[in-house]
Amino acid sequence: MFLPKDDADHVAARLHGRRSRLAEGDHLRRLCDLSTPNDLSRQIYPTETFAAVAGFEKRLVQELADETVELATAFTGAAGDFLRQFGRRFQIENLKVLLRGRASGADFPTLERHLIALPRQWGLPGEALLGARDAAAVLRLLPGDSLRAALRPWLKLEAGEATPFLIEGLLDRDVHLGCLKHLARLAAEEHDAISPIIRHEADFFNLMVTLRGRFHHGLPSEQLTPLHVPGAGISRARFHAMLVSPQPAETIQLARESVFGSAPPPDDTAQCELESRRRLLKLANRAFRRSHLGLGAIAGYLAIRRVTVANLILVAQGLRLRVDAENLRARVITLDRKEAARV
Repeated sequence: MFLPKDDADHVAARLHGRRSRLAEGDHLRRLCDLSTPNDLSRQIYPTETFAAVAGFEKRLVQELADETVELATAFTGAAGDFLRQFGRRFQIENLKVLLRGRASGADFPTLERHLIALPRQWGLPGEALLGARDAAAVLRLLPGDSLRAALRPWLKLEAGEATPFLIEGLLDRDVHLGCLKHLARLAAEEHDAISPIIRHEADFFNLMVTLRGRFHHGLPSEQLTPLHVPGAGISRARFHAMLVSPQPAETIQLARESVFGSAPPPDDTAQCELESRRRLLKLANRAFRRSHLGLGAIAGYLAIRRVTVANLILVAQGLRLRVDAENLRARVITLDRKEAARV
């Protein structure tokens, strides 16, 4: 679809039409009643066939990436710089795939099937990265100063400390820092509309670093401290308190207001992910409805799209595992009719 350059109102108006075709609300709930992943894929892509669930899931993510790139490249200036941070997320995910492949000794043709197709500006030298002999060689091969700066702490880690969790955490941290940096350069009205979404995602990252790093990977707090994302709701002091909390419940409680607002704190890590996605959808819907036209609606739409893709992947996996429809409907994230229409 052709999008006019730097016309946020026109683009946002087009997105209202696109949203009406997304799998949300009752449409999503009906998809939970299907019998197999193939039934689901035919509902979403009637003219395409997939040999496995993984193919359908990659198609969903590729479509999201294509749409994100389309929107990001429709703008210049501060708006374009901000929206391109959404596109960088897919570059980061491709880099994670390549770094995991490098660690496991996988060949490039095997990994290439798992990479998202992106424009040249977000391309990576895949085969060269797989052959890089050490972290310094990896950094020299990376395009752009931001990726190299993000992974520079890797050079200071001992061999046993350079776990995939820490390396990937440095990359994810860079995405959130980029979003916050470019958010600050937007006009006041756009900033105010989008800020709750970006701050929420940064604070959720801070929470999951502490929960997964401490209690799932057993990493010491001094290794996790550099992953803190400043500039949102969780200060460095609070982040440190979360890192030294003896139990997950105490960590969650310290982050409750920043990540979950007035909602009761979740009980565990899995519930944190569910409730965070629920709040993200509410914040994104609010930006989409209140901005109506403009950059706030575009950022809200992209966040909504990420939630809808996550929902469809969850449904596909649920159908593959033969989860009953009632339980599946309880796990997908939707807004009720009042929330969806609320301004």
